Amino acid sequence: MPFYNDTDRSTYWQGSYSTDVSETYGTNSFTADEGSNYAETYKSKNVTDYIPVSKKNAPSWNYIDQTTAKAVSSKMYEGSSSVTSSLVDSYAWDTVTQWLSNSGYNVTDSTEWGNHYNASFSINGLYARHEYKTANDSVNRWFPAYYYIYGTYERSNSERTETSTGSIERNQANHIYDLAGNMWEWTTKTGKHNGTTNTYAVLRGGSFYGSGSGFPVCSRSGSNSVGGYNVNFGFRVVLYLK
Repeated sequence: MPFYNDTDRSTYWQGSYSTDVSETYGTNSFTADEGSNYAETYKSKNVTDYIPVSKKNAPSWNYIDQTTAKAVSSKMYEGSSSVTSSLVDSYAWDTVTQWLSNSGYNVTDSTEWGNHYNASFSINGLYARHEYKTANDSVNRWFPAYYYIYGTYERSNSERTETSTGSIERNQANHIYDLAGNMWEWTTKTGKHNGTTNTYAVLRGGSFYGSGSGFPVCSRSGSNSVGGYNVNFGFRVVLYLK
């Protein structure tokens, strides 16, 4: 979707899909133990060599930190004479959110059109069901899924189910998919908390782990380090006309 940025007088294009990776590496979710090992292996790779893609029906590029997301976002149209790409910023996110609100979408409770745990909808495509079960220490907790499944599935309220990008028509607003829920999405907004030296970055939009009322499309979280990563952290790329 094209928008005009009054701040620096540029035109930008908001990606319709959250981001996948151009290689198979880095696109699957894993169990808790495997996820930890996977994430460390993933971090040890030179993942900034990979180029993100924005397309329908692809597993989200998750387990990615903000520093890496920002670096790879700039590579999508590297060398182009007409456009440049970037990690989505707060201005772009807020502009789109306001546009959706003006179009009649509820942006303070996105349960009805986002992939949140308190939403119910039909899936026909790739999805990953995250399970609530007893761990080795006898404590019940959520375990990230090990892999995506392709098929038809009725997702019910209270489940945590990750879906592939743009695969659910219900989870789109004005042809922008998965802005509400599915993956928290990194932005360029960073800062430092009082009394700390760490740099934190802002995530937007909530995820499949949160509710649509508690973490709607307009929500933001600034408590994660730029080097933090998780199964429900992803990102979205915007394009700017040069």
